[in-house]
Amino acid sequence: MTSGADQAAGWPGAGGAEPLGVPPAELSDENLLREVESLHRTRTDALRHGPEPALAQHDRRTAELEAEYLRRFPDREVTRGAGAGEAESPRGYAGIDG
Repeated sequence: MTSGADQAAGWPGAGGAEPLGVPPAELSDENLLREVESLHRTRTDALRHGPEPALAQHDRRTAELEAEYLRRFPDREVTRGAGAGEAESPRGYAGIDG
């Protein structure tokens, strides 16, 4: 059960599954990317401190926006090996020699 205090504490969506924001298909490319970046910036805070309904809303919104991004940009630039357990570190990144 979510209290009004959760919403007052700045957790949008803490009251349930009400839609938040503009439907992803209606966003311009620039606004879509801005929304995705914003959700990624706030993810750790939502995970660590958000009430369950707010975390669920964050999950839903992230999935909606990422799906729309992939729909619009199926040929996006993909870094070879990234996320496949064999990612190569770029030269000079995080003190890695090369």
